[in-house]
Amino acid sequence: MRFFRAVFALPVLAATLQAVHAGEHQAYVSGMIGINMPDDENFLGANAAGQGRDIQAQLDDGTQFGLSLGLMTKDYDWGRVRGEVEVAYRESDLEGLVLNAVSRTIIEGSGVDVTTAMVNLSYDTPKVLGSLRFSLGAGYGLASVTHDIRYLVANAAAIGSIPGQLQIAIPNSETTDAYQLIGGAEVELTPGISLIADVRYLEIGDTKGERYILNSIINGVATTNGTLDSILDADYSTVSLNAGLRIKL
Repeated sequence: MRFFRAVFALPVLAATLQAVHAGEHQAYVSGMIGINMPDDENFLGANAAGQGRDIQAQLDDGTQFGLSLGLMTKDYDWGRVRGEVEVAYRESDLEGLVLNAVSRTIIEGSGVDVTTAMVNLSYDTPKVLGSLRFSLGAGYGLASVTHDIRYLVANAAAIGSIPGQLQIAIPNSETTDAYQLIGGAEVELTPGISLIADVRYLEIGDTKGERYILNSIINGVATTNGTLDSILDADYSTVSLNAGLRIKL
């Protein structure tokens, strides 16, 4: 899978370089803020004894922030091309969790954060109605995924200070590849400043979730990552709605 994503990235990078060197171009910086709407994240696998682990982490809508630095070609009859480097941060709280088809009690503060560094290439249409244009783009890069998922599982012989329950944690971070698709619009406010809005679909490469049974809880806070129960395959994808400003430099 990562090989095909790398192949996808090559024309994106090549077209970006062509855009930079194709005659006149203009540097810009842009910032955005938006709503992050992730799909439920699934963790699949088994422990050393072969017992299946099928976890559905139900993620709430969160926020997204992003900054981009790029170059755009001059306007042609057919529009223009932009190439940019983007750094973005997405966060979502955990609102529910299902383990092997049984809902579990989650611990407050659980969630998933994703930081991305992307290279994007976008096509902008010619202006319509004097100041409006539309855009379509794609990007490829890296994503750092941080899981901080904690929940309770009933157990007659519980370990720790919560009678009858074990605290389970998926606390790991991992960096992998990512790609995104972008569709948006721009309204020119002044010759150098534009209002921008877009919708983005982000999907990251394969990651792992390390599932621990915590065995030390003091005042409700886990002090150690006790026993490693299983290493699970995980997936993550999200759609975000964003708005911001683009400023020519």
